[in-house]
Amino acid sequence: MRTIHTVYKRIGETPLQALERYRDEAGISDDVPMTYAGRLDPMAEGLLLVLSHGQCKAKEQFLSLDKTYQASVLLGFQTDSFDILGNVVSIPLCDVDRSTSILFSLNGSPSLQIPPYASVPVDGKPLQAWAREGVMKYAERTMRILAISDVIVEPMQGWAVFDHISKRIQAVDGDFRQYEILARWRAVVNKKLSYQIIHFTIDVASGTYIRSIANAMGGTLFTLRRTRIGSWKEEQP
Repeated sequence: MRTIHTVYKRIGETPLQALERYRDEAGISDDVPMTYAGRLDPMAEGLLLVLSHGQCKAKEQFLSLDKTYQASVLLGFQTDSFDILGNVVSIPLCDVDRSTSILFSLNGSPSLQIPPYASVPVDGKPLQAWAREGVMKYAERTMRILAISDVIVEPMQGWAVFDHISKRIQAVDGDFRQYEILARWRAVVNKKLSYQIIHFTIDVASGTYIRSIANAMGGTLFTLRRTRIGSWKEEQP
């Protein structure tokens, strides 16, 4: 009987939505207990481990596994969520060399700001709960970056940047401020300009936010795909 399932979470889905879709597709009865081991943000895609039956009780051991991601960071914008599903709060100057240098300098165990829209509890409530009440709490965490590779810089025209952001935000189901956020992106992206995107592959320990790395680089997380959790690798459809 299979008790560890590798599920490909799609862009726009929450982990719970991905789990329920998989349950339906695999024909698994609602009576069978299932849980996911490790979150992925709505804008992220890739490998999600789903546990069933008695394996659910071992969830904690899966949460501590190292992970690999393929990420890209859009320079010239920073948001309140540290990814594109957030309101643009800053439009810093784009400096590819500086941002790339910062990325490599983070290799090791840097202390980085936790995204304000995260489930980490601070002062009795998750950060995201505070943020939704209009209170932006600042919290840091020591994160662990094991390896950085395959760094590529790609220019992208503004119209393509906005099209990418628009399609991804519209794929999200639920209340994530989508209409407000999309209106803000529409106002700040100059479709005639060329923007810089830094792509890279990164191996990290559990508890590391790739969004935090993007923000430290002076940008915002543009795309994120998880390709590995421990010894499990993605099974992209």
